[in-house]
Amino acid sequence: MPNAYDYITLMCRLKAAQARNKELESGERYIQLKELHQKECRVYEHKIRKLEATITDAHKETIRVRNYWFQVLEDMLLEFEAMQKKAAQELQEMEKRALLAEKHIDSVLFCTY
Repeated sequence: MPNAYDYITLMCRLKAAQARNKELESGERYIQLKELHQKECRVYEHKIRKLEATITDAHKETIRVRNYWFQVLEDMLLEFEAMQKKAAQELQEMEKRALLAEKHIDSVLFCTY
């Protein structure tokens, strides 16, 4: 029995090797491998294009967000400058009132003596 099993196994291997040899000699196997390679290349090229599109979209979003924040910061800067100007005007008015009050006090003090 072991001999029959070995014989059958060897015959199957021989037939497989002969089929493979025939494929290689006729070029069918090379054609199949080339088609498979081209298919895999197309799959990877599609993935690359998809990833490039994702990167492009992310870059556009980054630019949009950056421009938005620049606008927000510019608006905040304008508000801050307006508040500074208003505070400076109020300070100037308060200084004028303080000087007027001092002059009035001085005139009252000097007039009584």
